[in-house]
This record gives sequence, structure tokens and C-alpha cells, in this order.
Amino acid sequence: FIRLARGIQDQGGIIDSSPVATHLPPPTRTPRGSMAFLLRFGALLLLVVGRIGDAFHAPRVLKSLAKSRSRSVLLSKLELGRGSAAKPYEKKKIAVFGAGGYLGSILYGYLQRAASLYGTGIAGIQSPRAIGSTGTTATALNKELTSKFKLAFCSEDLIRLVDILNADYIRDRILKFDAAVIGTTYQLEQRSVTLNTYEVTPNDKAFEIYLDQKYGAKSDNAPLDDDIFHEVVFQNSIRACIEAGLSHVIVIETPRTGDTGLYLDILESQSEITYTYIRSLNPLGKDITYSFEKGVNSLVEITSPQSLSAKSADG
Repeated sequence: FIRLARGIQDQGGIIDSSPVATHLPPPTRTPRGSMAFLLRFGALLLLVVGRIGDAFHAPRVLKSLAKSRSRSVLLSKLELGRGSAAKPYEKKKIAVFGAGGYLGSILYGYLQRAASLYGTGIAGIQSPRAIGSTGTTATALNKELTSKFKLAFCSEDLIRLVDILNADYIRDRILKFDAAVIGTTYQLEQRSVTLNTYEVTPNDKAFEIYLDQKYGAKSDNAPLDDDIFHEVVFQNSIRACIEAGLSHVIVIETPRTGDTGLYLDILESQSEITYTYIRSLNPLGKDITYSFEKGVNSLVEITSPQSLSAKSADG
């Protein structure tokens, strides 16, 4: 389980499936404190999203971490394999769903920075790509990039607006990509469909998806967190990733997620794609002063999972 994102004060979790999965108990609810956001998220991002492996020399990292008193992280597979950094000239394209949300924006920013460094094997033409439902994605994403990543910017050619209820439409916007980061239960906000995208009439409405949350979003008319709408969106996203030929999906369990098993069952039912499931066991708090310059200032410790589902055990 991984201690990541927003200064989590207890343990968190990663389930890395190729196609291995682990069923976890419900997260413990504790009051929010003053938590720093994403102090360890950069390391997590490069380890998991990029599947970099060799570039991080996992055994050497583990040896140094064993001597530290840093907080715990669990990665289900220490053998990260030959990831994107093994052949850095073969750039891996990654899409981020719900990039207008706070966590989605920060994650996109880290990917964008990693893409500018030779040796990570991340990016390529029109990547990383931000996936949203309406033009609000661009506004919300660039607001966070500008303040947290020193005037970083996501141009329109790096954003695709999709109909989240149409798997075929999503598929066509992520063709020739290698991996995607998606959420479980997004924060939803009803917005007008951006013109010249997928609207039928000028007055059409759609639900914008935010990975984690967006400050000031109006969710009055949105489906509840336990509504089947979220399951449909998740299934459409997974189906689109499979049909588009993606090799890996990274699923982040958001604070709004109720039934973890529901999403794990959907992932386990798909044999065509491997996945990594990331879960934090404590509430997440937002640090409005966070910036890329603060960096990742905490080490992580990696151990193995203790229990696997029957399906995973059978391979």
C-alpha cells in the first residue's frame, strides 16, 4: 500500500496487476488535519505511470529505504520490469482522465515535467493528453499548472473533450496511446457541452469529470457518489482503453469511492489489459501552497502484499 498524495498520515495502497489484484478493507475515516499534498506523488508517478523500473534501480532504492524511518508504501510487485525508461527514445503516450480536478491537474503537471526529461521515456507527440467532458477542463487544469508548476501550460491540442457515456467516442480520442490514468468515482459538475464537440443541440448539458475534486464546483444536479452513473463511466473508460489498444491503465481510488470491490471486479473481468490500482487509506487534504519546487521530500518504503484474490492467485 502506498503512502502518497497530500501528506497521508497513515498507510495507503497500490495494487499492481499484470493482471494481479488485491481486495482491501474499507478505508479508515479520520478527521482531516494539516496535510501536505503530493510530497511523495512524484516518485509514485514515475514508478507506476511510466513503468520506468530500470531507471529507478528498485533494489538499490529499497536497500536505502530500509535504513530510513519514512512512512510505509506497499507495491504489489517489486519487479517493475523494463519500463518506459528501458528505451527512452520510444516515447510512451499517457492520457489523464478528469484532468480538471485538483489531483488530475497535479498529476498532469508531473507527467508534463517528466516528459521534458530525456531518459524517462514519457510523452511524445500530443502527450500527455488531458481528457475531460467540457471546456471547463482547460480552464481548471491551466489554473493549477500556472500556480503549481511555474507558468506551465496545457494547450488545446493536448486536450480532448469526450462524451463519457459513449465508449466509442472516448476510444477514438486515445488511439495510439500506451497508458491512461483514470479515477473511480469522479466529482461531477453539470456544464454546457462545448460547441463543435459532441453536442446535438446548442443547449445540451453534460457532466464534467474531476479526478478528486475542483474547488467551487457545483454538484447540486449531479448523481450521488453511489449512483450507477459512476459505474457506467468507469466501464466505458476501461472498454475504450482496451479497444484503443492501450497496454496499461492506472486507476486511482478517489475519496468519493464507496464500493471498492465494484471497480476491482470490473478490472479483474478484463483480461485484455493490465492495471495498477492505487488506494490511500486516509482522507486527503489539500495544500494550497504546494508547488513543484517543493518536490518529493519524503522517502517511500516498498513491501509485498499479504493477500491476493483467488483469481489473481490462479494467474
